[in-house]
Amino acid sequence: MKDEAKDWLLNEFPKFIGRTLMKDTLHAYYKAEMLLKGYEQIKRRSCSCQYRGLKTDTENSYNKWVNEQKQIPNGK
Repeated sequence: MKDEAKDWLLNEFPKFIGRTLMKDTLHAYYKAEMLLKGYEQIKRRSCSCQYRGLKTDTENSYNKWVNEQKQIPNGK
């Protein structure tokens, strides 16, 4: 993962955690999912009924990733 992506995940994404998945927040969750899972592009959901799964899965992946970064000296 590039340093720019790590910086965004550590400094920008936390501003969206816990907010309703609409507009900018939804886009931030899509971007975080893409970065954390190594996708080439954002994978949009076809139905808002899938947003809860997106939110839960992305937050779990994010928390796991943050904990891993804390264990790596200098986060690299």
